[in-house]
Amino acid sequence: SWAIVGVICAALIFASLMTAYFATRVARFTTNERANAGKSNMSQLVEEFGAVKENRHFLRLISVKFAQLLGVQTTAAAFAYFFVQSLGRDFDVLAIFGVTVTASTILCAPLLVRVSRRIGKKNAYYLAAGANVLYALSWSLAGEGEPIWAIVLRAAIVGLAFSGNVVMAMSMLTDIINADAIRTGVRREGAFTALYSFVEKLTGALGPLIVGFALSFAGFDNKLPFDVPQGGNVDTALLVSVSWLPAVFGVVAMLLLSGYRLSEADFENTEGARE
Repeated sequence: SWAIVGVICAALIFASLMTAYFATRVARFTTNERANAGKSNMSQLVEEFGAVKENRHFLRLISVKFAQLLGVQTTAAAFAYFFVQSLGRDFDVLAIFGVTVTASTILCAPLLVRVSRRIGKKNAYYLAAGANVLYALSWSLAGEGEPIWAIVLRAAIVGLAFSGNVVMAMSMLTDIINADAIRTGVRREGAFTALYSFVEKLTGALGPLIVGFALSFAGFDNKLPFDVPQGGNVDTALLVSVSWLPAVFGVVAMLLLSGYRLSEADFENTEGARE
């Protein structure tokens, strides 16, 4: 049942969480005893995150990530239903789709790094984000019995988008962290990556929630077998979740990305001035 699946997923998440905790609780770290003298752990934490939230480049980047990942998570939550009920395809074809996405993501990562060296990280991110929007909109043209070649082509395109979403964003985050360290003299990788990870986890919770509301509003019956088409409003809700909403979120992400101002040249100038 759905409840059993939920319990299993929760157990896996909890096991992963505790593994991370016990694996790092005795890790070495350094502190600035003079700067932190007389400060409680909470006050130090507030100070660190306060400095991070004032970094306009970081706020812009996590806004881009929030919008883009919200679309990705919305698609992920509804995709299996859409694939089976709207496209009429089985899990064998879905497996082919998944393998193609994985292969494309791996192959496109070094390609995007090369492209970013020529046109800049921001423009490479634009390229990947634009591919993601086109991919999402393409599902609006799909129908029952969609050809396998068309499904595989979409998988290859979204692999490029996923690569940009991960590689370019993480590379830009590294630039932000290094630029902040050069400017302030303080390394805040922990605070930056913690908030970055929080946004990833938040969208992972909001995406399925949005899909759940959409399907409930459409009259989805979770008591029916998974592969029984429910048609009508349910198909529309699935299309909204897999195509329209992700496309809107993707466009919002690109608009937000246009306001990102930290370029490689700016970073190099800042580093040179420091030296």
